Amino acid sequence: MSFQKPNKVSSMTEALKKLEKYCAYQERSHKQVYQKCRDYGLTEDEANQILIELISSNFLNEQRFAEAYVQGKFKIKSWGKQKIVHGLNNAGVSKKLIENSMEKIDPKVYLQTLISLAEKKRTTLKIGTEFEKTIKIQRYLLSKGYKYDEISEALKLQD
Repeated sequence: MSFQKPNKVSSMTEALKKLEKYCAYQERSHKQVYQKCRDYGLTEDEANQILIELISSNFLNEQRFAEAYVQGKFKIKSWGKQKIVHGLNNAGVSKKLIENSMEKIDPKVYLQTLISLAEKKRTTLKIGTEFEKTIKIQRYLLSKGYKYDEISEALKLQD
């Protein structure tokens, strides 16, 4: 079993170049970039300097990250609002940015996605009574981050 050595960098310039590539590849939160700085062995002051540089050169934008995260997790993975909010909280995004980003999800599309997920799950369930299938669908949708009342509404509309 081999262990990787810490990903140390020899200079601030080298770290900045690596982090520019890191941020250009995909939107990142401030917390993710800060953690990467610490992984590179940078001090807190050096990490803060690099964060400021990345923000001023527009490689790092928390609002852009939050919006991309919300749209990606909803449209691609069909996550519910609760799971998305939890992910953004873990990424260190502020409550205000989370609220603003979550408002961009169209309620009609959200409900339609929920109904569609319920229908897909129902087709995969072969065994069990109707009640048992409903319970399994509810558990599945709860694990995707949807609220119980949203699930109940979707299941009523589905029937």
